[in-house]
Amino acid sequence: MDTMTALALNIMQRARAENVVLKALGGVAVSLLCTEVYELYPNLRRAPADIDLAGVSEDSGRIETIAAGFGFKPCAEFNFVNSGERMKFLRDEVRLDIFLDRFRMCHTWSLRDRLSEGSDWTLPLGDILLTKLQVVRPADTDLQDLAALLVVVETSAGAVQKEAISYVAHLASRDWGLQYTCALRISDVCRWATGHKERDLSDVVARRASLLSRVVESWPKALCWRLRAILGSRLRWYAEPET
Repeated sequence: MDTMTALALNIMQRARAENVVLKALGGVAVSLLCTEVYELYPNLRRAPADIDLAGVSEDSGRIETIAAGFGFKPCAEFNFVNSGERMKFLRDEVRLDIFLDRFRMCHTWSLRDRLSEGSDWTLPLGDILLTKLQVVRPADTDLQDLAALLVVVETSAGAVQKEAISYVAHLASRDWGLQYTCALRISDVCRWATGHKERDLSDVVARRASLLSRVVESWPKALCWRLRAILGSRLRWYAEPET
């Protein structure tokens, strides 16, 4: 296990001991969810660059205390401006990012009800998949993580696979912009996997990407989705994330 993921687990374990719920997303969650994938496709493995966790806003004070116990110092201005939504801490070159109540980057959705689901240490697969699908300007590492997560979808038990795909489709059916971004990233990851040297990876990614696309496109759309679709991409459909 890489040092960043190990540190994230220590933080989450300390939080659990103090009855504070923290669960991983971002690169740490991908690392935890993709252990078996990395055995099949070693070149998909990468060490997370930072630590992203999710919690609830009412625990923000205790989260700051827990972070301080690991030597992290708060980014005071950022935390003030984003009070109740996001907290950022630094320890030397390590960044700890806490999303409170919701995930808000290029697109936004609530996480409060999701913190009680998923594995012991990560949010559910659907949320982790969506955090990579919602990126408007993906780095190569985003597509690498997305490919690994689609392999997880491929190899998961039926109920887990169905829940993850249905969750993405349900949220996308209420937000035209989110669905549009997801469609772009699905196309991107298929092209990325085709050029990757891992044997059979492109076939696996294409199968799950195709299924995901079909489910998302066929899911009944909300009225707000249909109204926003009229404007399409002529109007910006995403937010510029604050990093």
